[in-house]
Amino acid sequence: TLRLLAGVPELRPVLVSRARKETDPSVLQTLVELLTDLPVQDVLPVYQEILERPTPHVHTSVVWALAPFLALGGGDLLQSTLPKSGPEMRLQIFQVLTRSGDSALPILTELLEHWDRDLVLRAIRALGQMGEGAVPLLESIWRQEELSQQLAVLSACEELRLPQTLPMLTRAARSTHDNLRAHAIEALIRLGAPAQEGLIDLLQDHDPQIRFDVCHALATLEPQNPLWRELKGTSSALPSRRLRHLIALQNLPAGDWLRFAGHLRKDPAFLVRQAFCETRSGEAPFRRWLLRALQTEVLPVRQMAALALVQSPEPGIETHLLACWPKAPASFREILLTALAGLGLSGQALEGLTDASGLVRISAACAAGYFELQAATGALTELLFKDPLWEVRAACAWALGQLRQPHSLMALAQALDDGHPAVQQQAIIALALIPSAEAGLQLSALLERQDWDVFLREEALRALAGMRVVSAVPKLLSLLQHEHDPHLRKRSLDTLAHIGSPDALGYLRELAAYGADRLSGHAQQLLDGLTN
Repeated sequence: TLRLLAGVPELRPVLVSRARKETDPSVLQTLVELLTDLPVQDVLPVYQEILERPTPHVHTSVVWALAPFLALGGGDLLQSTLPKSGPEMRLQIFQVLTRSGDSALPILTELLEHWDRDLVLRAIRALGQMGEGAVPLLESIWRQEELSQQLAVLSACEELRLPQTLPMLTRAARSTHDNLRAHAIEALIRLGAPAQEGLIDLLQDHDPQIRFDVCHALATLEPQNPLWRELKGTSSALPSRRLRHLIALQNLPAGDWLRFAGHLRKDPAFLVRQAFCETRSGEAPFRRWLLRALQTEVLPVRQMAALALVQSPEPGIETHLLACWPKAPASFREILLTALAGLGLSGQALEGLTDASGLVRISAACAAGYFELQAATGALTELLFKDPLWEVRAACAWALGQLRQPHSLMALAQALDDGHPAVQQQAIIALALIPSAEAGLQLSALLERQDWDVFLREEALRALAGMRVVSAVPKLLSLLQHEHDPHLRKRSLDTLAHIGSPDALGYLRELAAYGADRLSGHAQQLLDGLTN
């Protein structure tokens, strides 16, 4: 009957009087829906009366019925109802406001000044449905620096997803408050591609937690890019993890990540700073940092910085390295003399041969040999005879071999009688590098020394094989006849095969054809290898 009455314009006023008197909630709910077709000035008083009655289910219908009339007085009615409403009713009213678009913006603006904190926070969150017009309001609220309101602002920005909110979100992402920062990062992720540049700018922040969260956001936006995942690890609280991810980053082009990893230059763990020195980059800021590290860092980092500077040398680098030499500890002098020798400055390597530190003398000898510093021959020869450390004497023997000077032959031959097998071994290796027939004779003579360890005699056989000393064949044949050690005999056959003289090959053929022990099979394998 009520719906029929609503269809007759002349009878619609009857619905108003009926609504004022109706006590049945279900009938009253129907009347509220039908009153929306009447002039707003006639129904607003009725709606106000109904909202004052204790009928919560009907109140919901009234709230939704007022939605079309927000700008015509319905908004004021809802606004006056809010302070007296419970949580469920407030939820319904704000749902109406958020679905009403720009017409609800004046109401929400007034609610922002309300004394009820719950209404203020609900109004802020509702601004997230209001579009661009809400951004200035959100910015003004943010500047008040009240935590709960700022969290509500971030929730609204997350719903808006507008690039205009980016400055506010990036400021929030720098917050030291974990909750604020987490909400800001989530809002930036939901903003998508427009937020990427802002996030990249945040990677320059000094706070490791901010960098960690930002890298997480970038990795979420670009899961296929390994850069963000590795950078995230470099902001970890664990030094071992920072080191592992830094090493992984070094497999990527330095220009892609070096500007985002500058914080590692001041990492509290020296192992991370040491690994950072190994970054191959020609960028001026990075090289300036290496030069500072060379003077001011802890010793392991200084050592690595020196090596890094030499990897891609520029004019004047030797000046900085030389400045470190006078006061450098022994372990640093080892690095410096090697680096300077690589740059063509042999003075420190020669000076290092007379250093009080045995480690420095070893490094100096190795540098002299590796860089073929012929001027070091005399000092190396003297150390070969006089140095108390066998490690130094062995390094000198190796270095003399690298220099390949025939006049070092006698010194190396005398070193064969050194009391330490390591020095003797290096002397054998060095003799094999001397371009002289006399060196072959010296090595051949070693085969007859029964007092020598087997491994030294094997080293001599390897040297003779490399030199292809034909004059050693008779002594090799004698060794095969009188020696009982199977390894030494097998190595002698290998040496004969490498020499390849007619006498050597004839013995191998005879042994392969008529021999009765295991060596005959090995001789046949050597002959087959020569044939193939």
